[in-house]
Amino acid sequence: MSAKIIKNLGLDYYLGGATPRDLAGEVSKSMLWAFNQSPFKWKYGPSFKPTKAMEWGTLVHSMLLTEDETDKLFAVSPYDDFRKTEAREWKEQQIADGKSVITQKDIDRAANCVSVIEEDQTYFSLGKKDFEVAVYNQIGDTRVRGMIDIVPESGPQLVDLKTTGSIESVGQLQGNIIRRGYHWQAALYLDLWNAASGEDRDQFWFLFVEDTEPFETAWISLSDDLIQAGRVAYMNAILRWQKCVATKQWPKAIDGIVEVDLPSWAKQENQ
Repeated sequence: MSAKIIKNLGLDYYLGGATPRDLAGEVSKSMLWAFNQSPFKWKYGPSFKPTKAMEWGTLVHSMLLTEDETDKLFAVSPYDDFRKTEAREWKEQQIADGKSVITQKDIDRAANCVSVIEEDQTYFSLGKKDFEVAVYNQIGDTRVRGMIDIVPESGPQLVDLKTTGSIESVGQLQGNIIRRGYHWQAALYLDLWNAASGEDRDQFWFLFVEDTEPFETAWISLSDDLIQAGRVAYMNAILRWQKCVATKQWPKAIDGIVEVDLPSWAKQENQ
């Protein structure tokens, strides 16, 4: 599989990708991150279900980046509630069709959020840009893919949009990046893009936006060291993935018998 780029792929990227636990499909960052937490749980656990916060993030993404696909992902309810049979049947049909049911208030709130982003000076300064750019490559025996939210036509950076419940401090956002593996995403997407485009982009920015008014935004650029740490981590995870696929063994997060000792903080308290 040669490296390739497909611009404005949008929903087709997700519909055309690997289904959960499909060992023959392409590996994405989100799949690789979930797998690496516990291969056993990823392989044998229940199917993933998006939370309301995730659905909100998808709504903002679609309205900002691929507005023409919003109707494919969401159904605006004409009902105030779902107590009547007709309303319940309508909702069940929308869910069966793969849509999330939302209200007009949700649409209006997301539109306000999108307006704040579009009026953001840093966002405006990016100039002409492509949205929802799919990138593919082969790493060893593993096919890998990613969806880059925003690719400026020129410049050294790639950009990803993240909705969040709160923006409190740089330290808080830094913690979110580490805990959720966003540095993996940054390194992987840069590597995929550069391999497919022949460019040498070396910066990755995250645009965080709160999910409540006034929809405050924050821009975070990852350091070279953090991107490199993400690169080492995702490559190690791919090696682990390849081993699991080859051996058909899916270890638990804690495998075997592990001895623990009194932690250093407890030793200090007992002194």
